Amino acid sequence: IWLLFWPDDKPEPDFSSANKIELLASILAGNNEDIIRDAGYGIPDDPVIRRWGINELTIPGKLNLDVRPPTSLEDSELLIHFSTIIDGKEIDAGFFVDKELKLTYSRYTYIDKDAIRKKIEIDETQERELLRQVQTELNQFFEKMKQQLASK
Repeated sequence: IWLLFWPDDKPEPDFSSANKIELLASILAGNNEDIIRDAGYGIPDDPVIRRWGINELTIPGKLNLDVRPPTSLEDSELLIHFSTIIDGKEIDAGFFVDKELKLTYSRYTYIDKDAIRKKIEIDETQERELLRQVQTELNQFFEKMKQQLASK
């Protein structure tokens, strides 16, 4: 019967941390699957989580972020995918952001009329606006998780 009360050794998320990668890892590692889903975020089904952990997080919003969570607390970047419309073209974007959600690398592609994926460059102003939106949506996720986990 003592196994029923085995202590949970997963740390509680530290929402005061400036390291957003560490914060995300602790939220996703802490048996919070139901809370994350109830808050409206997309994560894999339970059998996938039991086998692989939460290896994907979908954050609905203006950009509908697809976040590839860190695989360890030592990871120095998050990979984020999203799609947007720029100059009338549907653009697939990939951002790598650091622990402070600052952009370290970006890539933009689109599919041309011949169904060939091509790289595209966007101007600095557009990129800054996209980064601001990504940061906003990630910070909204963190704030919502802070509220949801506090009431758990």
